[in-house]
Amino acid sequence: MPLRSGVRQKALKRLSCLATRARRDHLSRTTGVETPHLARKPNYDFEKRRKELDRKAKKDAKREERQQRRQESIDNGVEGADPDLEGIVPGPQNINDIMDQK
Repeated sequence: MPLRSGVRQKALKRLSCLATRARRDHLSRTTGVETPHLARKPNYDFEKRRKELDRKAKKDAKREERQQRRQESIDNGVEGADPDLEGIVPGPQNINDIMDQK
């Protein structure tokens, strides 16, 4: 019974890994020198998670600073009302009221 292509690829890959390991072991036994290990693939998921956590920590710190500034401004008596705009009524104005003021 012929192997399926996925199973065949896995089997070939396993044989390839075994052959590479056998050559490396043979070289170290015959020469007494260990072959250098290949560079490992970087763990991008770990790096991405660390960046996400750093971003979240920075965002939380900014949110905390903003909350603290709001609390300080409320404690100092500034409640968000601009003193220059005090007494101004929004919306359309009656022209007669404006002329009477002048």
